[in-house]
Amino acid sequence: MLIGFIIFQLFVVFVIPDFEKFATTLFEGSVNFLNSFSQVGLNYVQASVVICVIIPTAILAALMYWNKKITRN
Repeated sequence: MLIGFIIFQLFVVFVIPDFEKFATTLFEGSVNFLNSFSQVGLNYVQASVVICVIIPTAILAALMYWNKKITRN
């Protein structure tokens, strides 16, 4: 796993010529994505909480529930 991470880091360093521009573009894309939730009545912060906290918590809870259900049988 460490070797894969090192290969990924080398790929990023050598393939992406301007990392700051790349990171800024990704950040602007994520801001646009979160702002698109205004169509359903959520602002940037609320959308961030839904995407980063509520959805992962719900997925984790479902996986834990299914794991308990499977191991009981």
